[in-house]
Amino acid sequence: MGRAYGATIWPTTGPANNLVFVSSSVQEGREPIRLVMHFDDGDWSFLDGIGPYDSDSMVLLHLEHVLERDPIVFDLIDLPAGFEAYRNAVDQPSP
Repeated sequence: MGRAYGATIWPTTGPANNLVFVSSSVQEGREPIRLVMHFDDGDWSFLDGIGPYDSDSMVLLHLEHVLERDPIVFDLIDLPAGFEAYRNAVDQPSP
């Protein structure tokens, strides 16, 4: 599946088309995605699962970059709003 296709069909309704919240440690490649949150308002977060999360530790990133980094999270496209998924180790399937 191509990048553009994956990002296009992902159900985002956040502050800007296909922008998601990402912990800076994930964005910088220091930590893997361990926690995915789909908020009631349609926003998504892709986090390291370590925290804490504040404005200094979060960035807005285009969804396609998240899918490039860890394509397995695409399995969570159907995660209902208000739910989250967590994985303990990177070798587990999707978070």
